[in-house]
Amino acid sequence: MPNSLVNNPNINKTESEVYGRILTVYLALKPLYFFSSGLPQISDMFLLLATVYLLFHVRGKIRIQKSILGWVTVFVFTLVFQCAIQLVWWLETDERELLLMPTYYIFNFIAALLCLCVGNRIGTERLKLVLCNGCFWSILVTALGLLVNWGTGARMKGFFNNPNQLGYYALLVATVIAFFPDQLPKWKKAVTLTISVLAIAFSLSKAAIVGLAGLTVCYFIWGSQKRTRRQMVIRAAILLLFFTAVYWLLFSDSSIIQGNQTLNSIRIRIRNMGSEKDSALGIGRGYNRVQELGMHFLWGMGEGAYERFQVLSGKEVHSTLINILVSYGAVGSLAYLWLIGRPLLRCGARLQNLACVSGVVLYSFTHNGIRNTLLWLLLAAVIQCNALDPAADRTNSEGQAYEA
Repeated sequence: MPNSLVNNPNINKTESEVYGRILTVYLALKPLYFFSSGLPQISDMFLLLATVYLLFHVRGKIRIQKSILGWVTVFVFTLVFQCAIQLVWWLETDERELLLMPTYYIFNFIAALLCLCVGNRIGTERLKLVLCNGCFWSILVTALGLLVNWGTGARMKGFFNNPNQLGYYALLVATVIAFFPDQLPKWKKAVTLTISVLAIAFSLSKAAIVGLAGLTVCYFIWGSQKRTRRQMVIRAAILLLFFTAVYWLLFSDSSIIQGNQTLNSIRIRIRNMGSEKDSALGIGRGYNRVQELGMHFLWGMGEGAYERFQVLSGKEVHSTLINILVSYGAVGSLAYLWLIGRPLLRCGARLQNLACVSGVVLYSFTHNGIRNTLLWLLLAAVIQCNALDPAADRTNSEGQAYEA
């Protein structure tokens, strides 16, 4: 695919480094949680300040490739729809939480738009590089958090507020590397993936562990377009080793497993997954809340004020799709399916993209992961780099872009 904007004539090398470092620094700060979950963290504050800086620097002229304009437009209309639904239910219930929930999605839109603008100015290859470099530094900060908080509990959380945040973030980092595997030197990629696997293991997040297993299998089967006989043999050997290791971990009588607290805890959590109360999709994860929608199935009942529901009363649904369906109905669900699906399916590498995102999809069945900003940065990068049709590439190569 032509890399249409690598050599942008309107930007010098110094400016390119500054724009790229915005995303790298944001990702490096992402694992640092100094405040309660739901509040802006230091990385979020940095990203907002960087966005203001960029807007002043370009004098408010936001340049977006025309082929991506439709995705951005649908994103905006989806946010307007969400805000309207939240406002209606706030008037109905007088719960202030309903007014706060759209801010997460608005922030992620700002982050995605920033990623598109930065990619437009520094080029697609440079955009992929800064994201992967950001993930490298970010996972080092994650490792530091694990070391600093070592031995504080059976399930580790590092600098995050809870273990599930650690597990999901490490899974997202591995997913970014799966999408852009050739950007980092081999040693950096090995370090990033190794620490990601260890972070998921130490978090003891069942969803993240299952997601990592799914990502590993799908990536080695469908995640690469290179299919020489030698590479197929190597993949088959790696998958055989993987399944052997899984069997050894879950079913062997090895003293190594039984004597290691982390490995033994992983075995217990995975083997008992089906018998734990919170693993039941209907009650434990909140899927049965869909039955409470009634006439609101089309537009939803808003996000927040969960005391209104009988199923999992007072708590959020532990599923991305079901949470969106309950909160914003069929309309909101279709909108988000399109926003997520278009970057992944609008190119010749559909199967590879689906393989790379498989871990996040598996995670989303039992947790709500749609608000994580790294997910939206990844989607924006994918649509910028890999999801442009040939006609769009020819247009971009001539330097044409939508300017607002």
